[in-house]
Amino acid sequence: MKRVLLLFAIFGIIISVKAQEQKIPRNQIEISYGCLSTNHFLSLLWNNFNKSMNYNVEQHDSNTFADFYKSSGNINISYKFRPLKKFYVGVSFICDFNHATLTNKNRTNFGRVDFVCYTIAIEAKYLYLNSKLVQLYGFLGAGYTFSANKDVATSRFFNGQLTPIGIRVGKKIGGFAEIGFGYKGVANVGLSLNI
Repeated sequence: MKRVLLLFAIFGIIISVKAQEQKIPRNQIEISYGCLSTNHFLSLLWNNFNKSMNYNVEQHDSNTFADFYKSSGNINISYKFRPLKKFYVGVSFICDFNHATLTNKNRTNFGRVDFVCYTIAIEAKYLYLNSKLVQLYGFLGAGYTFSANKDVATSRFFNGQLTPIGIRVGKKIGGFAEIGFGYKGVANVGLSLNI
């Protein structure tokens, strides 16, 4: 009799755990804004290197070159799936908006060029803390960045994101903020939907 009761108790616990797991939202959609991405940092480094070598001034066919790179930030759209209670995997698409001043051989500014860097990435997110209202997490991402513009050098390179700390507040709809470095930027804030 004791064995039968024990089996019923174990069976009840398993059903209870499975029922709770089914209530966990499995899908997450995010939209966010980030700033100071690797694309912006690399543009600045490349530009300063070229200026120090006088590469653009001497060798650019039209005797003009892009200077004073600035970023307007980036827009991120992500989808994540939750196969385990504390773990998400997903994909992100990032549009990083940049512009630069057009400068001629005599260092005279005469216009502006706008260009966008696109990144497609896969990501893995781990939840350090998972309460009903607050989630504390970190994530890693790896992707491919590309851009094309006739006035700015075409770039294609592998890119990454390391975000050691992120916080989300909310249940079904929530706001989040992240600190890290990579294609989403040093700081990233947005909204997410759990379904």
